[in-house]
Amino acid sequence: MMKHRGFTLIEMIVVLSIVALLLTIALPRYFGAIDKSKDVVLQENLKILRVTLDNVLRGQRALPGTARRTGGGSILAHGSH
Repeated sequence: MMKHRGFTLIEMIVVLSIVALLLTIALPRYFGAIDKSKDVVLQENLKILRVTLDNVLRGQRALPGTARRTGGGSILAHGSH
């Protein structure tokens, strides 16, 4: 009686084709989920930026780091002609 050792070529081809089929189904869904999560993060970051900018503008009436005129003089203080 002959001992069966290993897989036949047909069995290997069947297994590889099943794995390839499963990958073609799974990978687009995986990458779609990644893209959707990036969009959600982007939208949340924009929302935070909008709220922060609104708070700054309501509180200071100017953006941080911008010069304010005081007393009708020039913004440039000394000797920059």
